[in-house]
Parts: sequence; structure tokens; C-alpha cells
Amino acid sequence: MSGISWCEVRGVRVARHHGDPIKEYQEAVNTTAIRDRSHRTRLRISGKAPVATLQGILTGRMPAAPVLLTEAMWKGKSFYSAVLTPKARVVTDLGIMWGDQSAQESLFLDIPHIGKAPFIEYLSRTVPPRLATFTDVSKETGLLSFVGPEATNVVARFVLGTANQVAVLNDCEEGEYIQLGVNDSDVRIVRMEEVSGGGWNVFSSKDNIGSLWSRLARSGIQPLGASIWETLRIEAGVPAFGQDIGDSNILPETGLIDKAVDHNKGCYTGQEVIVRVRDRGRVNRLLSGFRLHGEVLPGAGERLFVEGREVGWLTSIAESPRAGGTVALGYLRQGLLQSDVITVGPSGKFQATVISLGPNWLEF
Repeated sequence: MSGISWCEVRGVRVARHHGDPIKEYQEAVNTTAIRDRSHRTRLRISGKAPVATLQGILTGRMPAAPVLLTEAMWKGKSFYSAVLTPKARVVTDLGIMWGDQSAQESLFLDIPHIGKAPFIEYLSRTVPPRLATFTDVSKETGLLSFVGPEATNVVARFVLGTANQVAVLNDCEEGEYIQLGVNDSDVRIVRMEEVSGGGWNVFSSKDNIGSLWSRLARSGIQPLGASIWETLRIEAGVPAFGQDIGDSNILPETGLIDKAVDHNKGCYTGQEVIVRVRDRGRVNRLLSGFRLHGEVLPGAGERLFVEGREVGWLTSIAESPRAGGTVALGYLRQGLLQSDVITVGPSGKFQATVISLGPNWLEF
């Protein structure tokens, strides 16, 4: 496609935009836009006991086999999770779901590209091959994401093949998915909230994803690049591994405990730190949202100050049309007073208003 601009985001080369970033944003918030995210890593975990084996590695809830809805359609649930060191530092985050529609035990993992190497190295050290083996299926599979208020209708029409299936999709909550067979390959349609407005992640074979992309393009559906995706992600207050989360962070600092941790499961690596922070105290710094006030867009990593004392730093920054200005994610020292004036950079010329992250944190 002509007009594509390329860039590197968190260690992988991706389309920055497809010729008109302004139009991409408008379509994403008003109608529908699609992004090919096949650069992410997909692993299949199989063997004698993959669920029991990963139970002690992942922080989140383990998935169950999907249930049959119709003759060739299943419904399941995926879960967001993290992998931690014994000191609760983040190795990577990921999404996990059942491997296929059968009752045979297997798992399917969706992992950020930058988290692939540390996660596979971690598995190689900790998982006995007699219990579970992992296969990288990234080259044979793909991921297409649909965003925007009309995304559900577009997915029903182009993926499920009929607009009559909109009700099936509308019945899905975040993380729930519909699975079916197309061209001798599984298709998973997963409700996601990774960007403002939410949408759908569609996983399937590389051939199916390529064919789907072509049909959508011929129908005039707007392709979406990484730059606008990042804006939508920041507007949603969703941190990205390799950008807002890394191996220097312990999980409680990220604000993702409620989303990533199943407190009712058995032991997992890093649990002792998680429980200690939960029950006895709080972290010194916490991922927060910010509105920035100034004429110059600061860069990621810019430090935050209160009266010349460093109190945090920014991790993700975007110009947000919805917010009418610059918004950011970053880490801020806890215990500051409400009256404290937070400035961006050592010059003190620009200020930051802190906002606790959560649903609709910018009150669109």
C-alpha cells in the first residue's frame, strides 16, 4: 500500500502510519480501523500437563476449554497475566487462552514481541519438557485488531460472514472470545480493551489473516498504524510492556494487580512479594496518568519534579485530540501533597496534572 511510513516500536519494525494519521484517528474513533499486529508472538503450549505447569509461573487465572455454542462455534475466555521473577519483577505480560476447541489440554499465548526472548529463556530454565513443550507459531499465524464503534458490525460481516451474528459478539465481555473453523484453521475473535473504545483481536492462520486484510482493504476499511494505536492506548490508560513496564518494575508498581493476579490460585513465582505489598503496605511509586501543560512535547523518560526534587518520570506521551492536549503515562512517587506542583523537566517551564488511572481516566 502506497504512503506507508515505517518505524520501530519496542524492538520490531511496524507501519507507523498508512499515509494519513489524522484520518486514521478519525476513523478509529468514529467508525472502524484495523491494525495488523502479527508482529506479536504466539506460542502453543502442549504436553502432559501444560496447565498445571504454567499455573506456578503465570500470575493470572488459567483458562478452561471453550464451550460449544453451535455445531461449529465455541465460546471461551482468555486472561491477562504476567510472568515474574521471585522478587516480582516483570519478565513479560501476556494473554492466555485454551489451545483449541477440543477438550485435549493445550494453551495458546499472545505475547508482546519484546517479551518473547525473556519469556522463552524463562520457560527453558523452569519448565520440564516432560510436562510441557512450547512451539512458536508466530510465522504460521497472524493477529488483526479491529477498533472503533462499528468494529463489532465489521467483524460480524467479514469474519463471521453475516451481520446476524452481531448479538453473539455483543454477548462477549472483555477477554471472552468466539472460536470457529475457517479454511481448515481456527479463528478466535477476542473482545479487547487495549485501546480507547475497545474492539476485537482476531487470531487465525497467516493465510486467513492475509485474506481478511485484503477483503477489508477492498471494502474501504481504514488501516491503522502504530502512531495512532499508541495514542489510543495512552488515552485508554493501558501500559505497554517494554514501554511503561519492564524488568525494573515490580508488578504492584504498574497498577495491574487486580487485572493480572488471581489471588485464589495456588503458589506462583513472585507471589510472596505480591501478597506482602497487598497486605502490609504500598509501593514507593505507582504508574499514573498525566495531563501535560506546555508548548513543547516532552520525550519518554522526561523526569518529573516538585520544587527541584525528582519525583518520577514519563513513559508514554501522546497528543490526544479527545483530551484536547498532551496526555501521558508515567511513574510518580507516592505521598505527594495535593497542593504540590509537578513540573516536567529540570527547567520547570511545563507542568503536569496527575490523574489516577482507571476506566475513562480522561473522562471522555
